[in-house]
Amino acid sequence: ADTASVMRDIRVLASDALEGRGTGTPGNDSAAVYIAGRFAQLGLAPAFTSGDGRLCASVSGSTPRCDARFIQSFVARSVAAMHAGLPAEMPTQNIAAIVRGTDPALRDEYVVFSSHQDANGVRVTLEGDSVHAGADDNATVSAALLAAARAFVRQPGRRSVLFINHGAEERGLLGSRYHVAHPVVPLAQMVAVLNGDMIGRNHPDSASLLGAQPPHRSSSDLVAMALRANELTGRFALDSLWDRPAHPEGWFFRSDHVPYARQNIPSLMYSTNLHDDYHTPRDNP
Repeated sequence: ADTASVMRDIRVLASDALEGRGTGTPGNDSAAVYIAGRFAQLGLAPAFTSGDGRLCASVSGSTPRCDARFIQSFVARSVAAMHAGLPAEMPTQNIAAIVRGTDPALRDEYVVFSSHQDANGVRVTLEGDSVHAGADDNATVSAALLAAARAFVRQPGRRSVLFINHGAEERGLLGSRYHVAHPVVPLAQMVAVLNGDMIGRNHPDSASLLGAQPPHRSSSDLVAMALRANELTGRFALDSLWDRPAHPEGWFFRSDHVPYARQNIPSLMYSTNLHDDYHTPRDNP
């Protein structure tokens, strides 16, 4: 994908019109319909056999036509949200699409490319702005999934690929937890989860690979393949030490790969890490 296409997706998802994509809000619904439409536009297959058409009907002007089979609706239930003065039950959704593999012996195995499409909505005002647009967190990875999807449509892998944008990550990984409990394909057929969270800031030539160090590492083979694949590019530094146990905040446990890793599915997370605009209205494109 070219830079202009990636930036266009980020700017749409992180626009003020979507009001920070807060879970259970019209802006979050609009983001879901946009991503579903982009998957359809790129030629991916819907992940689900049916979907909730009410979401498509509620968001006007979607291009191309909204296909509810890309959308897994659920109700996010969050005690933490209730204590924060937000609704305890928030209708939201995961958005997922599939590119089938080419190898008859392997196409029923799935590599999962994972992101979250929600942000923190309209919250604390800072410097006259209250929209937490979530450009880096996590429109960057949602756009990256669309770029990767375009590449796999053009040249499929031997295994199938499941692209999923989870909802309600900011409310406690609720979308990924819901999908693990109601998976579109059996968990036993998911051979790896490659999750991203915040990949657009800090040093442009390096990133962290979380899930590479014990006790968080769920697969030595997957870690070795990721590091080797990165070496072949010759252009990028991939730091596999950032999630060591002493790191504050337990960063490994704060994104959507975690529910999959807890089901013993090999899982990694990519990030360019924290910055001063994280979870503020300054996280703009």
